[in-house]
Amino acid sequence: MIEFSGKMYNMNGIYKVFIDGELVAEQKNKLTLLGRSNALKTMLGLVPSFAGSMGIGISSKSNGSSGTYLDMSDLDFSVGRYPITAASLGQNDDEDVLVYTARITDTSRYSITELGLYSNKLSSNFEADNRIIFNFESGDPLKLSDNTYVASTAVGATSSDVIPNFVSDLSNYRIGSSCLRLTEQDSVTFNDSVLDMGYVAPYDSFVLAGYFANNVTVNVTFASASGSAVYGFDPTPNNETFAAGYKVLSLEKNQGSGYAAVDWSRITSITIQHTANATTRLDGLRVKKYKTVDSVEGLVSRALLNTAIEKPFGSVIDIQYLLEMQMVM
Repeated sequence: MIEFSGKMYNMNGIYKVFIDGELVAEQKNKLTLLGRSNALKTMLGLVPSFAGSMGIGISSKSNGSSGTYLDMSDLDFSVGRYPITAASLGQNDDEDVLVYTARITDTSRYSITELGLYSNKLSSNFEADNRIIFNFESGDPLKLSDNTYVASTAVGATSSDVIPNFVSDLSNYRIGSSCLRLTEQDSVTFNDSVLDMGYVAPYDSFVLAGYFANNVTVNVTFASASGSAVYGFDPTPNNETFAAGYKVLSLEKNQGSGYAAVDWSRITSITIQHTANATTRLDGLRVKKYKTVDSVEGLVSRALLNTAIEKPFGSVIDIQYLLEMQMVM
C-alpha cells in the first residue's frame, strides 16, 4: 500500500490517438464519478489498476459543464471495446503521468467522436450484452414490403431508384461503408431468423443513431408470436427546437408500447418504419445495458472530440490515456 500525507487538488487526463503510428489528435478528458474513486484507490493500492479497457464511440453528446464529474457508466453510442495492452509511468509536459495504451484492432471504418476508458476488462457479461443489432451496412438482411432484400445505391441516386436502400455518403454516417436511407413512409423488416433478446432487461435501452434531415419519428417494432412492442424514436425527445444533424436517440425497453406482452426470447421480426415524407439515414441500432454509476465496472473517463477522427478501412489505431495526479503536500 502507498502511504502519503497531503491533499489531491487536481486530476488531469488526456487522450492521444495515433493512426498507423502518426499522432492525429490530443483531447482532454472528463472523469466520471467512478473514475475519481478509482484514481484515489489506485494511489492507495486498493485496486490493481485504474483501467482495464478502452472504447470508441460515435455520439456527439456533451460532457456537460466544467468542474463536475460525469454520471455516465458507458459511452453514449459505443462501437467497440479493446483491452489495455500496456500500463506504465511516463511524463507529459514535465509532469509524471500514468500511461494506459490500447490498440484498436477492428479494421472497419469509423468516424470517431468519443473516447472512453473503463475500469473493467472485457470478460464481463455487461460488455457481452452491449451489442449492435444492425449497423445498416450493405448486405444486412432487411426486406422491403414485397419480401425482396434492400439493395445498395450509389451516391446521387435518382427518384427512380428503389427506396429504401443502402447508400454511401460519408457526410451522413459514422459506422462502416453505408447507411440505410428511408424516405416517405418507408418500412423495412428483418425476419430471416428468430432472435433471443431475453438478455435485454426492462431498464436497458435501445439506441438508434442516424442523420435526421427533418423532424420525423422512426418506429422500431420488435415482434414475437405473443405480441409486439413499438418504440418511437423522436429526434426532438424533449420538445426542443429541431435542428438537422446526426443524432443518437435512446429509449428504455420498458418505454415500448406493448413490451410486456412480447416473448423476448423468441423475436420473430424487427420492423423499422419511417413515419412521414422526408429523408432519414440510419447508421446503427444497438442495445445499451443499464449500469449504476457507482459500479466497480464501468466508464472512468470520457472525451468528446473537438473534431471527429476518420478511421479508414484497414488502418490501425493506438490510443494512449495519460492520467496526471497533482498533490499539495
